Amino acid sequence: EYAAAINSYSLTFPKGKIDKGEKVLEAANRELQEEIGFKSKNLDLIHVLDLAPGYIDHKTHIVTARQLIASKLVGDEPEELEIIKCPLSSINDFLANTENIDSRVYSALYVYFNITKR
Repeated sequence: EYAAAINSYSLTFPKGKIDKGEKVLEAANRELQEEIGFKSKNLDLIHVLDLAPGYIDHKTHIVTARQLIASKLVGDEPEELEIIKCPLSSINDFLANTENIDSRVYSALYVYFNITKR
């Protein structure tokens, strides 16, 4: 998606604001539908990160989504997002050969592969 701070496009995972009264997993499922056109029958919160605690109070919730089924909701993006698929078996090569990757992608993958029990 377009990232204004770098005036370029950035590769990121689906993400967004948790609305007032909304639970983390509800927000994750809504964002999946708005941004990639799928919802999940099996969501798990696996970790919570502080994005930049020296500058802002912002939590990033890392959620895994399994058993995806097609379901599209209208989102608030100014343009259609490009969906890029990559098998987990090729993720290291993909990351090494892709520019402008949101640091939360690296963090989430690190947590997924090294901290959680899959």
